Amino acid sequence: MIRRRPYLIFIALAASFVLLAPAPAFAADNVADRLVEAAGLHEAGKLDEAAGIFACVLDDAPDSSYAACQLGLIRLKQNRRQSAARLFEKVLEHDPSNGFALVWSGVLHLDAGEDDAAHDCFVRALEAEPGDANAHYFLGVMAAATGDRAEALSHFRAAQAAGEHVDDPEIHFRLGRAFMAEDMAASARLEFERCLAIAPGHLDALDALGWLYLNEGYVEEAIETWHRGLDVSPRDAQLRANLATVFCRQALELQESGEAGRAILYWRKAQRFEPNNRAAAFYLRRLKRQQASLGR
Repeated sequence: MIRRRPYLIFIALAASFVLLAPAPAFAADNVADRLVEAAGLHEAGKLDEAAGIFACVLDDAPDSSYAACQLGLIRLKQNRRQSAARLFEKVLEHDPSNGFALVWSGVLHLDAGEDDAAHDCFVRALEAEPGDANAHYFLGVMAAATGDRAEALSHFRAAQAAGEHVDDPEIHFRLGRAFMAEDMAASARLEFERCLAIAPGHLDALDALGWLYLNEGYVEEAIETWHRGLDVSPRDAQLRANLATVFCRQALELQESGEAGRAILYWRKAQRFEPNNRAAAFYLRRLKRQQASLGR
C-alpha cells in the first residue's frame, strides 16, 4: 500500500493532465500521421485508442521516444504504473537526457515514496534543460513537503519564469495552486489568469480563482468567476456548491443584521444552486415560522 505523503495530491493532479511532448519530425509519412492521430485521441481522452496506435508505432519504430513517452503517460493515467515505468526506462536507456521521461519517472518514484530517486530524476531533467518548468515545480513540491519554504519558493519562482511563455495551461494551474498553498495570492492569481487565457473553460482554475477572490474579500468577483464555470458546465456540482456556500454566508449576515426578508431571498438563491442544502432548508423554515407568528 502506498504511503500517503503531503505532496501526493499534487502528483495525482499532475497525472490527470495531458502534457504532450513536442512531436518530432518523421521521414515516414505513415508514422507521422499515426502519431498525429494518436496525439489527437490522447488529448480527447480516448486513452485506449491512443495507446493502441502508440504501441503500433513502437512496433515499427522501437526508438521513437515520443511514442514511448506518450504511451508511458497514458499507462500512468490508466494506473498501470509498472508499464509506465518500463516505457520511461526504455526511453532513458537510449536517450538519458530526455526531460519528459525524467520528469515522469520522477513522478512515479514520488508516488512510490522513493524520494531520493525522484529528486535525482528532477535534477537530471534540469541538467538537461535548465528551464524545465515541470522539474522545478516538482522539486518545489518536495521542498515544501519537508518544510523548506525558501527552497520551495525558489523552485516555484523558477517554474513560473520558465513557464511564462509556455502554452500549457496545466503548468500555470499547478503553479497557481502551489502559490495558494504558500499564501502568495498575487502570484497565484497571475498563474490562474495565465491558465485561463490559454484555456478559458478550465473548470479547476475557475474554481480555485473564485476561492482566491472570496478569501481576499472580493465576493462578487468570486461569484462571477464561478458563474463563468457554470457557463461551461452548468451541472458542475463543485461550482454549484461554491455558489450555495457564498449565498448561505450572505443570508446569515442579513439574518443577523435583522434583514429577514432579504435573508430569505439569499437562502432561496443557495437552494437554487444546491437544492438539498440543509442550512438553507433549516433557516427558511425557521424564518417562515417567525414571519407567520408575526402575522406577515
